[in-house]
Amino acid sequence: MISKKPRENLTGMRFGRLTAVNPAPDRFLPSGRHLTMWKCVCECGNIHIARSADLKSGAITSCGCYKAENTARVHTTHGATKNRKTENLYSVWAGIKCRCYCEKEKAYKYYGAKGVTMCEEWKDDFSAFRTWAKENGYKSGLSIDRIDVAGNYCPENCRWADDIVQANNKTTNHFLEWRGATHTIAEWARILGIPYNKLYWKLQKNNWQLEGAVMDA
Repeated sequence: MISKKPRENLTGMRFGRLTAVNPAPDRFLPSGRHLTMWKCVCECGNIHIARSADLKSGAITSCGCYKAENTARVHTTHGATKNRKTENLYSVWAGIKCRCYCEKEKAYKYYGAKGVTMCEEWKDDFSAFRTWAKENGYKSGLSIDRIDVAGNYCPENCRWADDIVQANNKTTNHFLEWRGATHTIAEWARILGIPYNKLYWKLQKNNWQLEGAVMDA
């Protein structure tokens, strides 16, 4: 009888974005080949089962979030594809996942670090996100917006919005009252026909007094 080679202890060892936590059940191929498996936790929070040989060789370095992150960047940069609508949606999906779980992502501090997550329905299933998007008003020129800016990315808290709606839904909004009406800066810019950036700069210059900003514009 051939004795099985003792399992190498990888507990606590880091392989790219993955950290080995504890042994996972071994796998056996139809050929009879034995595969030693490890349960790992990824930087993004996902649990991933990987072959020890793949971890040590560097063949696997994340749960798949690294690939999604890079794919999102490539799609955002190059855009043109045979199915542009689907590719753009994939970029949106991957971008959300990165903001919520990739600590090295610049926007992580505004999302994942504040406890914002992606629902289980979408997190590991792009097709579910794509179906929801197509059934809930997605079209070119719109971006995903959380209705409750402190809430998570999930069907009941998300919508497709234009730039004005997005701007009006930011936690950093300034609401200004003038002549009996109250609006955000974005809304006043549209009402007055003044470019948003110009109006914002004039407001800063005039101590956030809209009348002075308008006169100065």
